[in-house]
Amino acid sequence: MDKNTLKLFAPRRESLPSAPAVTVSVGDLVPLLVDAWETDRNWLRDFCKDEVSVSEDLYEVLLAYHQIRRCEAA
Repeated sequence: MDKNTLKLFAPRRESLPSAPAVTVSVGDLVPLLVDAWETDRNWLRDFCKDEVSVSEDLYEVLLAYHQIRRCEAA
């Protein structure tokens, strides 16, 4: 008796549909995220692995700020 086998292949990353993007200002986003974090909103955990795109200059500022905070904590 021959066994039927089923082979599953993961789709290529580029073939997956991308989620629609929405542009939001940092000034609108940050207060909402801070409030959700401070009030321990469960829904925020659902998005903890989501990626957020930021401009290169904002990324550099955030990276520098992170390094300063690490030095202050040491």
